[in-house]
Amino acid sequence: MSGHKKHYYIVDILRAGAAILVLNRHYESIYPIKLSIGAELGVAIFFIISGFLLSTINSDTKFLPWIIKRELRLFVPYYIWKIIRLLFHHITIDSFESFLHDFVLPTGIWFSIWISVLYIIYYLYVKYVYTKWGKTSIILLMGLSFCAFLAFYCTTEMHESTMKTSNMPSKMLWLFCMMLGFYIHNSIFLRSKKEERNFIICSIVLVLLYGISKIVISRGYIPYLNVFRQLSQ
Repeated sequence: MSGHKKHYYIVDILRAGAAILVLNRHYESIYPIKLSIGAELGVAIFFIISGFLLSTINSDTKFLPWIIKRELRLFVPYYIWKIIRLLFHHITIDSFESFLHDFVLPTGIWFSIWISVLYIIYYLYVKYVYTKWGKTSIILLMGLSFCAFLAFYCTTEMHESTMKTSNMPSKMLWLFCMMLGFYIHNSIFLRSKKEERNFIICSIVLVLLYGISKIVISRGYIPYLNVFRQLSQ
């Protein structure tokens, strides 16, 4: 199979599960009880998958073609959707400022903008740090991003909005998750049926722990336990 990229079907399953979790978080108004959970976990899975699949960067990978390909995948669907909404008068461009916000510096998709930032960090790391320092540097960067998460978290007022995905602690976790995906690809990813089984079992256990932590937090037990909702990712 030389010349062909290996296809990991379990990645497809994880991607579908992550999408379901993120969508489920937006169904709060239709549930009789609090079941609209999972967005943080879904986003974490997406970034682990990104770190895993982007690990093919090597010394021959040129930055501009690499980043342009990813930017097109991120932003072209957004601009198509914006144009459709504009044509059907769901949005209006009534000033230069609104044009900037919708089409030049689209603040409404801050999530994609932050993905772009992390893509650049990821590329620079893999191209110039990993090639020199190897797997030790992965552990170091994961440790630094995790410590940064704790530092941002502990110096921010403890309340529910602290861990919204638009806040800085989450960005540090996203970087951690990308590095985790890169580490998995280069170290431990499913070399046997036993590893695949253990991987699935561990994933199920962690998802259950995540659900339990959400229940504990929603009941108001020990506010500082809010951090474990994020760590359970």
